[in-house]
Amino acid sequence: MSEMFEYDGVQYSKEQCEKKASEFFDPILLNQYPFVHEGMTVRDYLEEKQYYLNHCKEVRNLTYKPLWKQKEEKDEC
Repeated sequence: MSEMFEYDGVQYSKEQCEKKASEFFDPILLNQYPFVHEGMTVRDYLEEKQYYLNHCKEVRNLTYKPLWKQKEEKDEC
């Protein structure tokens, strides 16, 4: 059975995530989000986008830090 991933209350299989990748990774839209980085997977994108949407206050205050950057800094310690 394929690995399942939940996003916004909907379950997606790995295959469905890969199929939707072209929708999520529209180059014009990608440049609008500060959390997008090279090598990002669909799963990473969905997780980061949800985190971004849940932290609007930090985005407005310019204190928002993407999850991948937080993990990177934690790994450096």
